[in-house]
Amino acid sequence: MERPWIKNGEAKSLINKAIKFVEARGNPVEKARLNFLLRDEVAPEKNLLETRETQNEDGGWSLPGHSGVSSLDWTCFQLAQLEEMGIEENGIIKRAFDFLISRQKQDGSFVEDYSLEKIAPPWARPGEYKSTLYLTSNCGFSLERLSPGNKGAQKATEFLVKNLNPEGLLPTFIHANLLAVPLLARNGYVQKAQKIIEYFQGLLEKLPAGQLVWLLNSWAVLDIDPGRKFINRAGNYLSTLQRQDGSFKGDDGENFLVHVTLGAIRFFLSPEKKEE
Repeated sequence: MERPWIKNGEAKSLINKAIKFVEARGNPVEKARLNFLLRDEVAPEKNLLETRETQNEDGGWSLPGHSGVSSLDWTCFQLAQLEEMGIEENGIIKRAFDFLISRQKQDGSFVEDYSLEKIAPPWARPGEYKSTLYLTSNCGFSLERLSPGNKGAQKATEFLVKNLNPEGLLPTFIHANLLAVPLLARNGYVQKAQKIIEYFQGLLEKLPAGQLVWLLNSWAVLDIDPGRKFINRAGNYLSTLQRQDGSFKGDDGENFLVHVTLGAIRFFLSPEKKEE
């Protein structure tokens, strides 16, 4: 499949500008992620020291600046970063996987510890229906990525299916729906996943770079191909969102510029999909 943004060397220029931005602004972990993307070199142990040292005894990680209680949402974020550094088989990951499983409710859902109620971000606040849906998508996605077809991911999928609204969407934050697509498709609900894909097709030009990058890479990680037309449109649109300094701005502020830009590089370097 030909990707429109490959023409006339535009992609090479776009990627090179993004790489230079990450090299100039990235921290050691972010640079390790870039190195894995460009050279397929797994991050050295020194880049794992902070991640290893801040992991709690239960296997999770606490929200930044708040030690003690592990956060489901932040643990999923840390797992994603480890995967992007090429870390696959590691005791850190096994402990985090066990932590997520230990926190799953009987009905398959996930809820943050109630002691985090005042400091958790809006999408992860314990006791709120929308947050429960988001966390279940996020944790279910992480479990599926680490161990395809495991019972935890299946239970999370079943919970999400039961909570789809008449339009076939999860009535919550948009992030929950984009993470639900690969989770549903990989656990026997392809048609329901396609319904959410159709929703995003109509929403594409309204998505900020951060959400678009998250969407495309999440679907790619679990081998979801939403079709040639959508990928072409998404690639074209994402390429227009690059800033003059080479970065891609997300919706989480300047502190996540490097993170979002790394995601864009990852997408533009990903293998081309074949049209079904």
